[in-house]
Amino acid sequence: MALGFDTVDDIAKAMVDFRRDLALHPEVGPDVSRTASKVVERLEKTSLRVRSRAGFPEQSAMGVIADLAVPNASHTVALVADMSAQKVRPGDASRRKCAHVAGNDAHTAMLVGTAMLLHRSEVPHNIRFVWQSGGEMLSDGAQAMIRDGALGGVDEVFAVHLWPGLDLGKVGLVSGPVMASLDRFLLHLRGPDGVRPWHHRKIDGIRMGAEVVRELHELNQGDSRCSLGASGLRCVVTHFMGAQDEEGVSPDRVSLEGELRALSEREREDARGRLAEVAARCASALGGDVEIKIVPRGNVTVNDPECLERARDRVRRRLGDGALATVSPSAFSSGLSGYLEQVPGALVPLGCGGDTDEPAALLLSPGFSFDDRCLSLGARVLAALATG
Repeated sequence: MALGFDTVDDIAKAMVDFRRDLALHPEVGPDVSRTASKVVERLEKTSLRVRSRAGFPEQSAMGVIADLAVPNASHTVALVADMSAQKVRPGDASRRKCAHVAGNDAHTAMLVGTAMLLHRSEVPHNIRFVWQSGGEMLSDGAQAMIRDGALGGVDEVFAVHLWPGLDLGKVGLVSGPVMASLDRFLLHLRGPDGVRPWHHRKIDGIRMGAEVVRELHELNQGDSRCSLGASGLRCVVTHFMGAQDEEGVSPDRVSLEGELRALSEREREDARGRLAEVAARCASALGGDVEIKIVPRGNVTVNDPECLERARDRVRRRLGDGALATVSPSAFSSGLSGYLEQVPGALVPLGCGGDTDEPAALLLSPGFSFDDRCLSLGARVLAALATG
C-alpha cells in the first residue's frame, strides 16, 4: 500500500486519546512500566517486530524497539522518542509529583501514530522505532538503549520535539547545536571562623551565598531562549539551603544547587570556569571557603548539517514550503543527544500552539500546555523524515 499522508487523519483521535492517557499517568525514571506496556499494546496490533524492556537490566530500563524490515533494503532510519515524565508538580489540582512538562507524552504518541501509519505502507527502506526510558536523566537513557543495540545497523536518526513559541503547523530547522548541554552543580560555602557577638557584624554562609547568587545573576544577562553566545553563562540556582546550628544563630554553612547550560563544549567549559571563579572570589572576599562539585548530565544536542538539509527537503516535499520555519537553538536540554553523537541525524522542532504566555509557554513549567492538533503534524513529519 502506498504511503498516503491523508490517512494520518484516520488515527488522529487515537493519538490524542493515547497522549491524554499518558498525561494522566506520568512515570519518572527508567522504570516507566505502564507507559511502555501501553506502547507495546498498540504495536502488537501492527506487523512490526517488537522488543520490550530494551536497555534492561541497566537501571531497570523499560525501553521499546520496533522494526519495520523491508526485503533487500540496505538503508535503515531510526525514529526516537522519550517516554519519561519530569519531577515537576503539574499546575492543576492533582496531587501528582511529576508531569509531562517537556512534551514526552506527545512525542511518544506521535511515534506510536507514525508506526501505525507506516507499518501498512510501502516504504523504501528499513525503519526502526525507538522509545527510551530514563529521559529525565538525560543521556543516561539513550546510552542504555544504545548499549542494547538500538542503533545497530542504523544509518540516520531523527526525532521531533515540541517547540514553544513556534506556531502550530510550523516545522523548525536548526543546523548544528539545537539544544543545550546540562551540568548540575553543588556549592558548599562556609563562613570564617571566630566569635562575633553582634549578628549584624557576622559574616556567615548566607551572606556569601547571596553574593554568589547576585554575581551569577549579573553574568546571566540576555535572553536564554536564544543562542547563548560564546560569552554566555546560563546558570540557574535552583536551591539555597542553610544549616542552622542553634536557635538564634545564623548558619556558618550554606549549599547552593543549580544548573549550567551551554550550546558548545567551549561555552560549557567557560561556564564551569566562571562559576568556579565567582564562587571562589565571593568566598575569599568574605574570609570563607567553598567546595564545588559539577556533575555532567547531558551533552549538547547537535544536528548533522547534511541530515538537516535532507530533513528540510523531505518536509518540504511532503508538507510544502509554508510549513518550514527557522528557529533559534534552545537553552533547554534533551535526553536524545546521545543518539546524534553516534549516528548522523537531526532533532526537528515542532510548532505546538497552546498557551503562549510565560511561564506556561516554557518547557518544564508546571503550566506547560500545547494544542493536541500538533500530534498529527508530528506523525506526518516523522513519516516524511523516515521515508525520504
